[in-house]
Amino acid sequence: MHSIIDIAKDLNRDIDIINVDQLVDEQDLYDRIKQSKDKNRFVLLYVFDNYNNYSHYIEQVKNSYDKFAYTTPGRHNDEKHISSMEFLTRYSCDSNQPLCDHGRKKLYDFVFLVGKKHEHRINLLLALAEKKLLQKTLLSFQNHEKAYSHILPDMARLPKKYEWPVFNDLGGFDHRTHNTSDFETFLSQQGKVLPLLYEETACSIVSETNLNKNMIYLTEKTWTPIVAEHIPLLHGNHGTIDFLNSVGFDLDYDGIPDYDNDDHEQIVDICQTISRKSITGLYKASESKRRFNRNLALDEKYWINYHQQQLKNFGRPFA
Repeated sequence: MHSIIDIAKDLNRDIDIINVDQLVDEQDLYDRIKQSKDKNRFVLLYVFDNYNNYSHYIEQVKNSYDKFAYTTPGRHNDEKHISSMEFLTRYSCDSNQPLCDHGRKKLYDFVFLVGKKHEHRINLLLALAEKKLLQKTLLSFQNHEKAYSHILPDMARLPKKYEWPVFNDLGGFDHRTHNTSDFETFLSQQGKVLPLLYEETACSIVSETNLNKNMIYLTEKTWTPIVAEHIPLLHGNHGTIDFLNSVGFDLDYDGIPDYDNDDHEQIVDICQTISRKSITGLYKASESKRRFNRNLALDEKYWINYHQQQLKNFGRPFA
């Protein structure tokens, strides 16, 4: 596994790399940029976590220094942006990933690992509940604030057999453990396939981190189901599937119509359609594509070349 930072350093060691996620504040960034400016060095801003939390740093640099680029997991419509596949190449692109047995009986039509309660995820959950599709869904959802408690559960934890043993030892996964001592334990399993979770479910409802326009943001929520040879239903930035297909994947599955990734109502309609279909037939028809997509996701040489090309396409100092 690797990071685009590794590739950037291989292409040019005379650049400064700033991990934006680790900045203390705007003054910290100002000081770092000033050092680079004084030495006339190119700066690569590395953004890994949710771009919404750090976009102000990018704007700060745009207003003060021209010799820079920034990279995020996905794509931005910005000449200063360099695309990466960080969540894939850092966490999921591992030859030791287990192969799931999809010949097992599918006990649930869907699995939905919700994560933080972003508004677009709540909208999707409410729409699924209205169509009674949550009854057919293996759900992980932590509703500590009891939002829409007349419709949504307060807490829906995965049964222990579908959870990592180390998570069970800690009382189950809790997204509030970010920046706590338990977080490293949860991070250690990020992007890894737990076979039974995918073997006994048919489709992954994936609600990515944001629905921002003019960008694509991809995390382990997208990559893990692909590696598990699941059928992902992707709720995220507009054009997400088109982008994934453009980099080599084939996510156009027979029996699943085209849909807008940022339209939760369309996704719920597709879930309804799937719930009426033969899951066995759906899996048989998609077998070769699902295996192809897994193999591509695990082809590290392919992604090393992808990162090299993205950096070189930016031009100097990488060309």
